Amino acid sequence: MIKNKFNTYCLSCVFCLVSLVYIAQTKSTNIQTIDGKKFYIHKIQKSQSLYAISKIYAVTVDNLYLINPELKLGAKSGQEIKIPVNSSLSNTSTNIASTSNTSLLDTNKFITYKVSKGETFYSIQRKFNVSEKQLNVYNPSIEQGLKEGQTIIVGEKTKRKPLKEQKETKQLASVIKE
Repeated sequence: MIKNKFNTYCLSCVFCLVSLVYIAQTKSTNIQTIDGKKFYIHKIQKSQSLYAISKIYAVTVDNLYLINPELKLGAKSGQEIKIPVNSSLSNTSTNIASTSNTSLLDTNKFITYKVSKGETFYSIQRKFNVSEKQLNVYNPSIEQGLKEGQTIIVGEKTKRKPLKEQKETKQLASVIKE
């Protein structure tokens, strides 16, 4: 009797897993060239959000709106939308550096930081006093999430005046106040 219940339970679990795989969201195989650029033609499924679509194709929701302005009126089930095939095209708003490859980061121009285990966007924002928007501009790939050991850009380096020049500027400012 117990063995029968266990078998039924196992069979139910397998059925649930198979059904999840069956209904999992996947990229469209329909690729068309429009104005010399390749796009996936994605048919929006019932209860599928633009956020979910953006994660499937690794594009931003803003880029979905940019390419498909009709989405601003609302996305509808069965509606077909264009999504750029090349992910570098999908991040047209930013093209600073790829954070997945630390050799591409310009450490002379940018302040970089290596993500530690358990760190979040919020903790990094507070640590470096940077907004979420700025982090996303510097690091388009972090929209997929942070990974331990990943090197990210947290700001831009500014040129500092030599100490002698700083003192002269302070003296000039004090003279002007008098």
